[in-house]
Amino acid sequence: MPAWADITARIETQLRRRLEQPRIPCFDYAICHRGRVVAAGRDGWASVEERLPLRAQSLFRIFSMTKPITSVIALMLVDEGRIALDEPVARILPELGSLQVFEGVDANGSPRTRPAVNAITLRHLLTHTAGFTYHFMTEPGPDGQQQEGPIQRLYRARGIKPAAVKIAALPGDAAPVRTGAEMLAALGSIPLVSEPGRQFHYSVATDVVGSMIERLTGTTLGTVFHARLFEPLGMKNTSFRVQPADIARFTSNYRFTVQGPQLVDNWRDSDYLQPPSFESGGGGLVSTTNDYLQFLEMLRAGATSGDRRFLSPALWAQLCKSQLSPQVLAPSTIEVSAGTGFGLGLGIYENQQLANTPVASGSLFWNGAAGSCCWIDPRHDLSVVVMTQLLENDTDRLDRLMHREMYDEDSQLRLRE
Repeated sequence: MPAWADITARIETQLRRRLEQPRIPCFDYAICHRGRVVAAGRDGWASVEERLPLRAQSLFRIFSMTKPITSVIALMLVDEGRIALDEPVARILPELGSLQVFEGVDANGSPRTRPAVNAITLRHLLTHTAGFTYHFMTEPGPDGQQQEGPIQRLYRARGIKPAAVKIAALPGDAAPVRTGAEMLAALGSIPLVSEPGRQFHYSVATDVVGSMIERLTGTTLGTVFHARLFEPLGMKNTSFRVQPADIARFTSNYRFTVQGPQLVDNWRDSDYLQPPSFESGGGGLVSTTNDYLQFLEMLRAGATSGDRRFLSPALWAQLCKSQLSPQVLAPSTIEVSAGTGFGLGLGIYENQQLANTPVASGSLFWNGAAGSCCWIDPRHDLSVVVMTQLLENDTDRLDRLMHREMYDEDSQLRLRE
C-alpha cells in the first residue's frame, strides 16, 4: 500500500461507521504532510432531511475555529506596533476600563463585587484569562455538580452571546447583542468571573479582540480578515456570511441526540445567508476544509506562505508556546485542561497520557462547537482539519478518532512505506 493509503482507510472506516449509526450528518477532512495533501475525503449529507449529499467545497459553520484567525490578526497588529501584548486594552476599548470582579452572592442573591486590581491586556484576552465567560459555561455547585452560575445568568439577561446564538439557548434569554459596541457596553456592566490574569475561563474574550481590531483599523472585521489573511492565502470561501451564489454549497446544522442528528439550523433559511450586524471574531465564520487547511499550513510553516511572512518569528514562537501555568488552567471544563497548555489563541498538547491522546507533544489544536476540529503537528510537518455540523457531541470528537488511527502509542505516524 502507498504510505498514506492504510491510514486513510482506517480513518474513513471509522468516519463512515459514525455516519451509518447515525452519529454525525457528514464529514469532510484533509491531511497535509510536508506541504502536500496526502489524504482527503467527504461523505454524508449537507441536509439529512432532504437527502442532499455533501458537495465538494461545502461550506461549514466553523464557530470557535474562528478564534485562531482573529488571534493571528491581532498579533499582526502587535507586530506593527499598534498595540502591545501586555498593554491595557482600555486605551482602545474604554468600556473595559473600570470593571468589577465577582466575589459571591449576598443574602438577597445579588452579586458581591470589588474593583479589579489588574487591567485587562491583549495577552489576557488571547489566553481567556481576562475574567469573561460564556452564557453556556458552568461551574461547580454546592453538591459538586456543574451548574449555571450567577454571571452566566447575567450574560443571558444582557444578550451577551454574539456567536452561535442557537447554542444552549433558553426561552428567557434576552435578544442577542447586535453590534460590538452593544457587547462592550453590556460587558462593562457585568462583573468579571475572576481577577484578570488569574484563571482560565473560556469566554467571549476573542469577540472583544475582534472589536479591538475594528477600532484599531477603522474598518470591519471581515474587511481586515480578507485583506490580511484570506486573499493572500487564497481562502476564497471563508467569510462571515454565505454569499447568494454559494448557498447551494451550504450545510445544515444539527444537534446530537441518541436518536440521531436533530436539525437546529436549516441551510435554506439560516441567518448565515444574511449580512451579519455583528461580525463575531469568536465564532462567526463559515469556511471550507480546503480554505482552513491553507490557514493551518501557514502557521505550520512558521507563519509564512510562499515569500510572505504573516508574523515575526518572535510572535509566532509566542503563539506556539504555552502561556499559562497548570494552576491558571485548573478551572477549565473544556479541552484545555489536564495534559494541555494554551498559547496565544490555540491549545497545545503537552502530555499524551494526561491529555488522553497519542498526538505528538507540541502540537497545536482547536475545534468548533459543531464538531469541526483541527491540529498542527510540527514534529511531523502535519496539518489536519475535519469538518462536520453537529452540536453537543463532545464525547465523540472526530479529531480524537483521527488521532487514534493516525498515531501509534509512541506518537509516531502509522506510515507504511
